[in-house]
Amino acid sequence: MYKIIITISLTIVSIVVNAQEKTHPKLLTNDAQWGVETFNLPTGFAQEMTLKGFEEAIFHPDWSNIEKPGFWSYVFTWSVVSDSLINEKDIEQNLILYFDGLVDIPKDTVIAPKRPSSALIIQTTKNNNNSKYIGKVRLYDRFKTKQMLRLNLTVEQKLCPQQKKSILIFRFSPKSLEHDIWKQLNTLILRDTICN
Repeated sequence: MYKIIITISLTIVSIVVNAQEKTHPKLLTNDAQWGVETFNLPTGFAQEMTLKGFEEAIFHPDWSNIEKPGFWSYVFTWSVVSDSLINEKDIEQNLILYFDGLVDIPKDTVIAPKRPSSALIIQTTKNNNNSKYIGKVRLYDRFKTKQMLRLNLTVEQKLCPQQKKSILIFRFSPKSLEHDIWKQLNTLILRDTICN
């Protein structure tokens, strides 16, 4: 009996460890070797998200330096289960849930300077398997400034119909879309094999 309990326990531990070590395919090129983190979606900090899949987040080297143009500039890509392009409202709602969870803002918080996040995106192009957007996200920066922060963003979406997944690339920066930081963010592009 003792051997059976140990065997079952070791099997369970092995399954848990293997599940935690599951790696996801790299979504973006990262020739500059910026810092990368990968999360399952919904994330542990935003369980109310309606999209399922994973995220690859790539941070500009100056992401956490208030004095540098790369402050709060980064790219994240969501690979989500979907047989169609995700619409603007679903993208906005999931961004709000994501950022409120990231910065630990409970629902309906209105205590200054903490306010719930907001997101607005506008579609600029669309065809059967691709769409592009521009927009803004407003969030509380709990990491550095402890103030509300407005990020400009661009979104590119690619549908992989055979794989039933949609890939969304979000590029964020508080700098205007004309600033040079966007040239750096735009060097991170989807890998050619993304729909394979």
